[in-house]
Amino acid sequence: MDNDNPHLNKVQYSLIILISEMCISLSIYDYASSLVSTKRMEFSSSAPDSDEIAKLLNEAAQINYSHIRLIAESDNYSFVPITIFRAEDAQSLLNFVPKPDKIEWISYNTIAAWSCVNVFSLRPAVHNALKRLFPHTEIEHHLSYMLTDKVRLQTGNKLYVWIRAKALDVIALENGKLKLINSFPYSTAEDFAYHTLNVIENLALDVDKCNVTLLNSEKREGVKEVLEKYVIVNSL
Repeated sequence: MDNDNPHLNKVQYSLIILISEMCISLSIYDYASSLVSTKRMEFSSSAPDSDEIAKLLNEAAQINYSHIRLIAESDNYSFVPITIFRAEDAQSLLNFVPKPDKIEWISYNTIAAWSCVNVFSLRPAVHNALKRLFPHTEIEHHLSYMLTDKVRLQTGNKLYVWIRAKALDVIALENGKLKLINSFPYSTAEDFAYHTLNVIENLALDVDKCNVTLLNSEKREGVKEVLEKYVIVNSL
């Protein structure tokens, strides 16, 4: 991405920044929400400090985008109904998920369309770097983004699966209603297929009629091909 590019300095372009365990992905979209370009930047380790993250993002922070979204992957999250959520209870709601090794920054996203709130935590290095460069922009958990932008309000049964390097995140709909949001570790394409099919079986969904939509399928070679042997698979 080039700061001297006159096209990228026009306000009709928007930017999505996705921070995962091993890299940062930048995606630029035009005014019609069509993808213009992408860029992937690898971290030097699995736990980069805030300075490294900020350095990788510094160029993007200098460009005048019409809109910027900050998406961060994290294992630690908890979805609760919007009707019972209280901000002062955010930290206690994460007591039901595995504790991280170190103290993490805790926040939440309200997802009005699905009447729920996602409480989540991030490594302080990620939070500090993003707030240093984009102090007025909300940080979204990757499953908040997935539920808001990728999961359509609809009828019927469907699974949406966000693919990470070592985990898959499943959002399951039954008759158009949220039935399950959960994550599972995996190491092979066969593991991935097992967990996906196990969700379908445990929810008593019809495997022949339950469509599975994969997000980020390009991250793990062979996952889609193995899963297609058992269910109808689409990719986003």
